[in-house]
Amino acid sequence: TPHALVWELGNTPFARESRYGELVQAGISQDQYQALGQSVTSGWVLGDPRFVAGLQGRMQRRLTPSMPGRPVKKLPAPD
Repeated sequence: TPHALVWELGNTPFARESRYGELVQAGISQDQYQALGQSVTSGWVLGDPRFVAGLQGRMQRRLTPSMPGRPVKKLPAPD
């Protein structure tokens, strides 16, 4: 069955096609455009934290950049 978001576009195939065309014509915001470009050039996943976490659980590699620099050393506890 189609995803719920598909049905939100309209009840008939013609209504969905028309609404989808309107969305495509409206385009995306400058922020979305920049986020897409950065994701494409960096190779990192683009999505909200829940989406990224769900993907990360199924993949064998990191999907987001790690913290820059060396790991922080843990100091021994004082006596």
